[in-house]
Amino acid sequence: MNNSTAADAKEYFACSLAEAVGRKGYYVLPVEAMFGLLRDEGMYDSENISPIVLQNFNKHFGADAALFTTIEEWNKSWFLTTGSLTIKAKFELVSTSTAESIWDFSTRITVNLDSESKNVLVAMIESAVKTAMEDYFPNCLQANISAMDRALPYGKYHPQFNMDGSKMVPPNKFADIEIEK
Repeated sequence: MNNSTAADAKEYFACSLAEAVGRKGYYVLPVEAMFGLLRDEGMYDSENISPIVLQNFNKHFGADAALFTTIEEWNKSWFLTTGSLTIKAKFELVSTSTAESIWDFSTRITVNLDSESKNVLVAMIESAVKTAMEDYFPNCLQANISAMDRALPYGKYHPQFNMDGSKMVPPNKFADIEIEK
């Protein structure tokens, strides 16, 4: 779900999420194919997906779980010599057989786009240009990789599967991550 004001956030987020989840040892169904299927079936927004639909994901695709994400914030901001890109999201892994939540986590990623110049005029221009030109996809990918690395347990296709039981999840199931550019 996209609760932000950025219309294209959902596609950027989903495409970058597949790699981040795949790196943790989970098999991810092709994003574009799943988007097409969900759109064709009138279920593009996850708030419309019922337990019966989840069971059908299990039955027809062999999916043990479905990852639901909610994009809460997706903003670029700039003020004089400082700029930033902020992505705030919630993640929930839901069992396709019971519709129960298996895992949930929230994160806020802030990409610092400040200028390092000591000259105020140059810093203002550099920061404004960096903020305006910043590409969402690589930042969204880094945000999702950082979030998954911090909290998602290894999946069955990862060599460390069932060996990360002592890994600590951040307090309150939330991570505030800053990325320097």
